[in-house]
Amino acid sequence: MTRRPLVTLLALTALFWGATRSPADLIVVENGVPGPAALDRFTSGGPTGALINSTSANLDNPIGIGANPAGNLFVVNNGAAPVSPFTNSVATFSPTLAPLGFFVPPNAGTILNAPNDIAFDTAGNAYVTTGSTATGNNAVLKFNPAGTPTLAFGTASTNTPYGIAFTSVTNGLGSGAGLVAVGDLVNPAVQVFDVSTGAKVATLSLNLTQPLGVAIDAAGSIYVSDFQTSLIEKFTFSGGTYNGSLFAQLPSGRAPLGMAFDTNVGSATFGQLFVAETNAGVVERFSAAGVDLGAFVSGLSSPTDLVFTPSGTAPVPEPGSVVMMGLGQVGLIGFLAVRRKLKARRAA
Repeated sequence: MTRRPLVTLLALTALFWGATRSPADLIVVENGVPGPAALDRFTSGGPTGALINSTSANLDNPIGIGANPAGNLFVVNNGAAPVSPFTNSVATFSPTLAPLGFFVPPNAGTILNAPNDIAFDTAGNAYVTTGSTATGNNAVLKFNPAGTPTLAFGTASTNTPYGIAFTSVTNGLGSGAGLVAVGDLVNPAVQVFDVSTGAKVATLSLNLTQPLGVAIDAAGSIYVSDFQTSLIEKFTFSGGTYNGSLFAQLPSGRAPLGMAFDTNVGSATFGQLFVAETNAGVVERFSAAGVDLGAFVSGLSSPTDLVFTPSGTAPVPEPGSVVMMGLGQVGLIGFLAVRRKLKARRAA
């Protein structure tokens, strides 16, 4: 019998692993004007998306959405009125949109008042932009992974903070722990803060009138959507500062808001920027160079924000294939079992 080296087996299992990883999904928040509010899950990786499933549970005037490192979803309910059952809360969902409860409970005193968006750092800490808190008006609240507030900042710098995005690319600014960029609606500008201290490290304001949505690419460049002028501005760090330039100009009145990059390597839309256009009811795709690639989905009811779920969270092996789940838990057990069988064959 021909003996096959173990390295060949490992290469084959790695090939099957890469070929059978589940794709990412695009999650879109429909604010519901007109129509009911909803959270929609679409296929991604192609020129257009197909609706997988949707839910309207635990939603009230939903505006922002984020995903933690585990892939769970967090939807910010701005709240239409104080009597609403879900006002001023952050609802949690699984990657398949199963309701999980609340990260910030509804009507929880003065923890949140008119919250707008949420972002997560790599450690699972959450950052929520809110109109007012117990510690002051117009702030960014930092929560630990358990949902306990640990820091409030931006009260002296922002007026109606809106979209927010995190990056670990600090370009030497702040403590090195990471940065959040915040759309400052009234000033108008994008304020950049250190996530450890809350100190402001930069203000970006070129060509901005109503900056609402914020996204950050893998290189640390900051993108901001202007709700009034329907443009997207890009700020790239060079020469010790951020330099702004026009990334894309949308047709007038489309009202771009939330944005997200497809960061899932191997996806057909990897590196593209997805933009929720509230008035147009579409999610538009843009290349890394700012070329409009057309609508990904349309016919939505006031889409306000979106986020990608991580790919490969639930790998499904094809029939008859051998899949190694990484060197841990099931994967390690399978690896050891295969090695024992090879040794037994050689001994025979």
